[in-house]
Amino acid sequence: MKLQAYPWLYFLSAIAPLALALRWLCWRLYKAAEYTAIREELYFLRPLKAKVAGVLFWLAILLWFQVCFTWVWCDAGRCDQPAYQEAMNVVWKLIICLTLFSVAGFIKCSLARLLSYQFYRTAHFQKVKQAIERSDGGDGLGKPMTEQELAVLRKAMGVNSYGTFVDRYYGLSPKEEAAHLRHVKRYAKGLFHNIRGDADRDYLLPSDFWLFFDGDIDTATEAFAYFDRNGDGSISCSELQESAAEMLCERKNIAASIKDTDSVVDSLETGMGLLVHLIFFCFYLLVWGINIVKGFTTFSATVLALTFVFGNSARSVFESAIFLFVEHPYDVGDLLGMPDSSMARVKKINLLYTQLTKGSGELVWYPNTQLQQMALINISRSGPRWEGHTWLVDIDTPDEVCEQTAHFNGRPLVTWRGLEEPLKIRLQIGVTYSFSGEDLRRLGTTRSALLGVVRKELHRLGVHYTLPATGSGQPAVVYPAKF
Repeated sequence: MKLQAYPWLYFLSAIAPLALALRWLCWRLYKAAEYTAIREELYFLRPLKAKVAGVLFWLAILLWFQVCFTWVWCDAGRCDQPAYQEAMNVVWKLIICLTLFSVAGFIKCSLARLLSYQFYRTAHFQKVKQAIERSDGGDGLGKPMTEQELAVLRKAMGVNSYGTFVDRYYGLSPKEEAAHLRHVKRYAKGLFHNIRGDADRDYLLPSDFWLFFDGDIDTATEAFAYFDRNGDGSISCSELQESAAEMLCERKNIAASIKDTDSVVDSLETGMGLLVHLIFFCFYLLVWGINIVKGFTTFSATVLALTFVFGNSARSVFESAIFLFVEHPYDVGDLLGMPDSSMARVKKINLLYTQLTKGSGELVWYPNTQLQQMALINISRSGPRWEGHTWLVDIDTPDEVCEQTAHFNGRPLVTWRGLEEPLKIRLQIGVTYSFSGEDLRRLGTTRSALLGVVRKELHRLGVHYTLPATGSGQPAVVYPAKF
């Protein structure tokens, strides 16, 4: 009995060291490849580390089982005993099934990552690269960086890979986010004082950027325009701080979007896993010597019944996957214009639902199949925003008002847009902002300043909105132009 237990002790004692060693080996190989060359292609393959380690572990267990029970400790004819062979045959088949199970897990994970690879590459990795480059005046502030320059910048930022980028900016607590924001604003303030050429000025000029771009005036001008939020040709310290804070918010949203995409892919992987394991179930039966043909009728009837039960759910999952991966209308942090003219910001995305935050702060969960039927406006991805503001003025307003008001900064389009009762004319002032309107606070401040300037200009020109005389013969009341 002692001799029979001896191989089992060796066999069982090797299981934990094998699992830990293979897991550590896969982790080290993954990190080495990610840090050296293949950064973006490997991030979305993170879940494959555990699957590869699992397959290698069970293959090693198969080999170690043969060593312990067939090749080494098989003396005194013990291996020829019927009871021993039957017991070993059962254990061997069980290990083979577990190996096939791990292979099926690797296949379903690989298929899910293969289907989502192009989506990851086009939707996220390019954004991460641009977010990193914008920290040093690369793509988005001028010409793109070379791979060598980007590698140096990654090392300086402590973001050697896309996995590090996501781990750093995803899941920040409010306290950690506030600390990051304070650090970013202090950095922007120090940058402002170092760039400023004249200490007597409290703003930056385009010429202050020339020194840092080796005489490339075009690139310096583009970099300056990125930080010049109001387009007045100068950058204040607060503008620079707001731009730096916007970069931090952009990185946090990208990291959250990638994490939500991971959860969507995991849900897709679960669905594919059911199909793959269903196919591998036939191999499990073959391993145990069960006739598949005899059980095919029962198997097909079970599949048909499941189709009736889960058919609509499977259809919803498929349509949602097409909506998110193929159409990809939004990411986390994007501002959406809803069909009812309201606005909502994307907070979280999963395979079946999208969580939106409305302007009033309410959280709304929309099924992706319902959003697919809506006419959504992605304000974050849109170009410069155009708005038209209409003022009602007296019909005897001279045409010179259009010409004189047109000299307002930003060169707005000022036109007559029709008549209104009683004897009024609509004066429309259309403006194009230098941003998309995603920053609602900035949009509201700019719009308020615009309307204030137009109101003052109309008042200076003597434009009025006069109410008609009443039936009692009282004189008309004169008001300033009505908005």
